[in-house]
Amino acid sequence: MKTTSTKYPLRILTATCLFDGHDAAINIVRRLLQARGVEVIHLGINRSVHDVVTAALQEDVDAIAMSSYQGGHNAYFGYLLSSLADVGAQPAVFVGGGATITSDEARTLEEQGVSRVYTSADVLSLDEMISDLLGRLMAIKPKGNAKFKVKKPGVTPVTDLYFGQLITAIEQNRLVNNGTSTRASKDKVSSVLSSGAPAKKSLVMGITGTGGAGKSTFIDELLRALLRLYPDIKVAYLAVDPSGQKTGGALLGDRIRINSLPHQRLFMRSIATRQANVSVSQALQTCVPMLINHGFDLVLIETAGIGQSDSAIVDMVDFSLYLMTKDYGASSQLEKIEMLQYADAVVLNKADQQGSEDAFNDVQQQWRFNQQESNTASDELPIFAMVASHYNDHGFGRFIAFLITKLPFTAQTDVKNAYQQTLTTYPRYDWTLTTSQLQLQNADYLTANYNH
Repeated sequence: MKTTSTKYPLRILTATCLFDGHDAAINIVRRLLQARGVEVIHLGINRSVHDVVTAALQEDVDAIAMSSYQGGHNAYFGYLLSSLADVGAQPAVFVGGGATITSDEARTLEEQGVSRVYTSADVLSLDEMISDLLGRLMAIKPKGNAKFKVKKPGVTPVTDLYFGQLITAIEQNRLVNNGTSTRASKDKVSSVLSSGAPAKKSLVMGITGTGGAGKSTFIDELLRALLRLYPDIKVAYLAVDPSGQKTGGALLGDRIRINSLPHQRLFMRSIATRQANVSVSQALQTCVPMLINHGFDLVLIETAGIGQSDSAIVDMVDFSLYLMTKDYGASSQLEKIEMLQYADAVVLNKADQQGSEDAFNDVQQQWRFNQQESNTASDELPIFAMVASHYNDHGFGRFIAFLITKLPFTAQTDVKNAYQQTLTTYPRYDWTLTTSQLQLQNADYLTANYNH
């Protein structure tokens, strides 16, 4: 399969419309796009226009590709096009609807500004449809490497559109300041972004761990807690995912898990490594000071899934957290995990799985050995068991109570006290409470209806 011939990967957002749970088609499309070398920001199913526009701005996408099988395509895409125009964004929009969208409706949508509507009337294979989409996109995509001028912090109000375009310019090394290109020197780029920054409290937090450990689910809970705890801070979340070594494409799907979005104090950007066998992007070294310089108080970095020897995130952040599960193999394997030597805190997620308590004890023992703190009590170690996917998990509450002591921000008193009360109530993780604390009023209603 032929990949796209562009200097930098195309970025395409994929999703289904609001009230549309049919994701088979869009999942096939996004996989074919990835195989062509595209960085796909996947939002999943049932996405509102507000969700899509927010993501398109923050991710600075070249195109939006959506499937629509719920019958509301005329109103939905008309509203999407006008919403994008209102904020000055101009990504191409591609729509697929099978037999749900008639040929007449497809022509009307294209006249309104949709780049192409694919219906059952099109005699195209899936591969031909992807080729057609990418050909149309590359034909309308601006040629050349236009320089991007950095705004002086604090002078001009900045928007999601600006931040999205600025991070893209950093990734493509095409910033300009006062008429002088900074393309040749990364040191110059960093100095441009950091010059004149106001003195303020800020912190950079890095979260890393093995693939499938639940980093995005944990971060979703973390963002929700932080936005409640600190009503005056702005948070930037940079989610890094690996680029394919063979095609250069990437699946950037962390937004699916982040239920806190859209939020006026939260900016999220998905970033591909654009290198093989690494967990972070080189662009982070410039993106992080840029975001702090433009008023973000907390920058949260999630790395791609890592192996035993990877600790690259440590040198880039003020506070690092290693997230893991019980599935690390024999206890001797813990000796090989480099992050257990450097992380400021460790989270053992999915603690409801059998064997997690033994794993937790092994991790504590290895931590004591690494840090030479053999006399430290178990409840004083920065190691936390939890089930991040559970509602009101007390293990997560214990971690937040600990994290409050590490952050330089002023917390809202009532919320802070609630978390501290959790730590008082549970000085240690209670392994008998590994089921969700979400109480449903009628949990067995389906069974009751069936029996009657």
